[in-house]
Amino acid sequence: MPFWKQLWIEAESLSLGNRKPTLESYSQVLRDAGLITKQDAKDITAWGGVRNHAAHGEWDEVSDKKRVSLMLEGVNLFMRKYGS
Repeated sequence: MPFWKQLWIEAESLSLGNRKPTLESYSQVLRDAGLITKQDAKDITAWGGVRNHAAHGEWDEVSDKKRVSLMLEGVNLFMRKYGS
């Protein structure tokens, strides 16, 4: 579970309800609360997919350096936008 999302959700007094604590669940709660955009939620889901491929050693899925670079740029932009 992404630590920053858990803190953000707790800081906003939000709850996952019956959802499992997944990246997509946290993103949806933040989206439903209007704290991130629909596009942000889509991006987070895509980044999670790339991360999972790398974490599970699916190297063919993360061999495209441009794709990984775009993910890193997106994450950095997101953190600058919402980080404190």
